[in-house]
Amino acid sequence: AFVNGSEQTYMGNIAGDSTAQHNIRIYGSRILCYGNDLTNLPQGSSLATLRVNDGSDIYWANNVLHGGQMLIGPLGPENPGASADASVNTIVVEGNKWESVSGHWSNNDRVQIYAGVANIMVRNNIIDGTNATAISADTSQSQTFGKKTIVRTIKNLQLLDNTVVNTGTKGAFLAVSGTEKRAITLKNSL
Repeated sequence: AFVNGSEQTYMGNIAGDSTAQHNIRIYGSRILCYGNDLTNLPQGSSLATLRVNDGSDIYWANNVLHGGQMLIGPLGPENPGASADASVNTIVVEGNKWESVSGHWSNNDRVQIYAGVANIMVRNNIIDGTNATAISADTSQSQTFGKKTIVRTIKNLQLLDNTVVNTGTKGAFLAVSGTEKRAITLKNSL
């Protein structure tokens, strides 16, 4: 689904592998994604199960995700359709389960958060982070759109009560880049 607009609900859907697109990509506000079972098996690209590039007041809860990452944040200037005015604000990612797919190797970060977001709550999720980074956050980034240079940051990212399972030999719970101070609160996570 390419979501554009407001006050929409995506509930109880089952989506097999989306071979060339994200399962649900959002440019809107007041969007609920609840109880879906989404699969996306990227082959060398970063196709997401759930993705928001511009919007606010979004709630992703109790979804089961296979293969494709969750991605939160505006597109950078190198991407078609990117805008310096895009931002993501007030997102809750809660009670989701990210599962590996047998026989499929995905080294993408499971939850990726770009600079240009504010008030993001990631809580009570279970993530299979085997041989990968479970959560990555880029706290600040300078970007140039045409002749306009902006600095995007993360403001108030809360990572609470998440569980990451890694049965492999490498990987990380959290990878942070950028220079924004006090951008992230991390509590009670395994």
